[in-house]
Formats: sequence, C-alpha cells, structure tokens
Amino acid sequence: GTRIEPYSKVSFSISKSTAISATDHSVVSGRWWFGFGGEIDSFGAEAAAPQYESRIFKINGAPFGYAEGGNDLLTFRGAFGSGRSDVETLTFFDLLGTYTIYQFGGAQSAVSISAGGRFFSVTVTPNPGVTSALQSTMLVSPMAEIRYQYVPRGRIRLVATGEAFWPMYTTGAQASALIFSFGGGLGGSLQIAITSKFGIEVFGKVRYLRRPIDGQSGIQERQSMLGAGLLFSF
Repeated sequence: GTRIEPYSKVSFSISKSTAISATDHSVVSGRWWFGFGGEIDSFGAEAAAPQYESRIFKINGAPFGYAEGGNDLLTFRGAFGSGRSDVETLTFFDLLGTYTIYQFGGAQSAVSISAGGRFFSVTVTPNPGVTSALQSTMLVSPMAEIRYQYVPRGRIRLVATGEAFWPMYTTGAQASALIFSFGGGLGGSLQIAITSKFGIEVFGKVRYLRRPIDGQSGIQERQSMLGAGLLFSF
C-alpha cells in the first residue's frame, strides 16, 4: 500500500503601517450656536489735552446685557448697557462680527484667525436741568482676532482671544488724524457643556482704544468686562 503523510503550511503576513499626523488647514462650517447673558463693565475715557478734561468719564460695575451667535465661520456679538453720573447718563452699544479666514489644529487644540469689524456707539443724555460737556459719539473700526481653544476634557473648553483695532471713522475726528488710532484687547472664557446642545460660559476681557477727537488731541478708552451666560447649539 501507499501511505501519504499529512502536510500543512502556515504563513504569516506582516504589514507595516505608518502613523501620519494630519493638520487641518481648512475651515469647515459646523453647527450654529447662540448665547445670551449678562456682564459687568467698567469704562473709562481720558483726554490727552487739558482742554478736554471735562470729557473724562468713568463707570465701574455697570450692568450690561449681551447676545451672540455664529458657527465655525461666522461670529456676531452685541452688548448694550448704560452708566450714570451726577451730570449725564451714557448709553453704550457695542456690535462686532468676524469671519474665520484661517484655522489649524484638531478637535482638542485649534487656532483660528479671523477678520471683521466693530461698531461702538455712546449716546449722552444730560440729566434734567444740567448741561453736559460730553458728546454722543460713534466708532467704526476694522478688526482682527486670533483665537486659541483647548479641550482638556470632554465637557470643558478653554478659549483665549486677542484683538486688534484700526478705527477708520469716529465722530468729531478729522480723517487725517485717524492714522494715530489703534487699539486691542485680550480675553478668555471657560465653557462647560451640560448636554450636547446646552452649556454655560464664564468670560472676561480687557480692551484699550486710542481715538482722535480732533486733529490735535485724542481720547484713551479703557474697558473691562466680566460676565456669564448660556450657550445653545443646533
């Protein structure tokens, strides 16, 4: 008889893989979000020339309200409030919007650069029987913003922002004096997601702005904000 021995062959396939770390340089539009809340503002304006010292005005701890919204590309924010002295009442309205032109990073850590504009208005209302030395004014300014966000844990997001302003129009100023106008701001916020569509935010920001009031003098404005609000996404 013939005997056939069993024979088997076992082969191993070893594949080589290379880990690639990709950096996202695109801007992808995501969900829309909006928020609202309150903030405490302190505002001070100081004139550069003695003849304008009567225009100095300071408020501390004035209540403001704000509303904001946007997505990964667009951001809008409006704030409003008022401050009162012995002579007049000042009503403030601050509106800004930005568009993201460049961003890089991932879901945990990302940096974005945005450009946009800011409209700031101060309305002066003298108290009855009093003549105010202050005047109503408005400001229109292009702005740039750089934002860094970091997500250390799943429900927490930390955001740091830097702003720069170059006013192109302000009431009472000569066009030739606007070349000396500039400003900027620094801020930070903490966002906590309660659910996938609802969260809370705590933030703070400081701003400085120098703007002319005529061809020879200028006003240095300082503003600080501390507030909290609710965030919704859809």
